[in-house]
Amino acid sequence: MRITGGAFKGRSLSCPKGRVVRPTTDKVRQALFNILASNYVSDWKEVTVLDLFAGTGALGLEAISRGARHCTFIEHNKRVLSHLKKNLQIVPVNSGSIRLLGLDVYSFLERPANPEEQMPFTLVLADPPYGKGHISRLLKAFSKSYKLVSDDALIVIEEKRGALSLLNNGDMYGFEPIKEKGYGDSALFFFRREEMLKDE
Repeated sequence: MRITGGAFKGRSLSCPKGRVVRPTTDKVRQALFNILASNYVSDWKEVTVLDLFAGTGALGLEAISRGARHCTFIEHNKRVLSHLKKNLQIVPVNSGSIRLLGLDVYSFLERPANPEEQMPFTLVLADPPYGKGHISRLLKAFSKSYKLVSDDALIVIEEKRGALSLLNNGDMYGFEPIKEKGYGDSALFFFRREEMLKDE
């Protein structure tokens, strides 16, 4: 695994052996960030990123490599955390652009807002375990915490292709899918708040 673009392009990333994580492939990460740069991000320096189910940290590090202002990484698996901490060392030690929290994703999303954190986040990248209903759970959590993400935040969730077809109409909690891009059995799902789309 390597960073595919930006200041740290080509840097190798440490990944635990076995099935403890299912990292987004280099090809899909590169495609994702090409989509972001072409359609949604005009200036990476204005972007604050939340990387959920961070795993190796590859998604958040891709954003930092391209110049994102900040990324908070959320990962609770202790075995995975050791690899994530190693990967974060490619970022300068004195940089205030990263934060790592060893927490369960939903414990983090449902706790009271901390005014010292880099919020609201403008880009959420989530790569949860497939087939566990995480799209609905994540969107529900975001719908209850307007302080956590900006009104016009872009939320990108990687899941199994066709995952949205398993959701009921009421399961997106005020968010609207604006793009779906498939790669083999996987897909990237892009969401924004419905009211923001009405204003565009």
